[in-house]
Amino acid sequence: MSAWYILSTMGIYSVTPGKPEWETVTPYFDEIKLHLEDGTTRIITKKLQKLSLKL
Repeated sequence: MSAWYILSTMGIYSVTPGKPEWETVTPYFDEIKLHLEDGTTRIITKKLQKLSLKL
């Protein structure tokens, strides 16, 4: 799968390719867990059409 598709379903997309500008939209899934290399976990949840990112 392409990275753009994975990021889009997570509710994240690049505004301008090649630049560090990102926009958030309503994710496709109700909850997404990101397990990072440093052992931490980030959770993205969909609540009433708003993006919530727990850091």
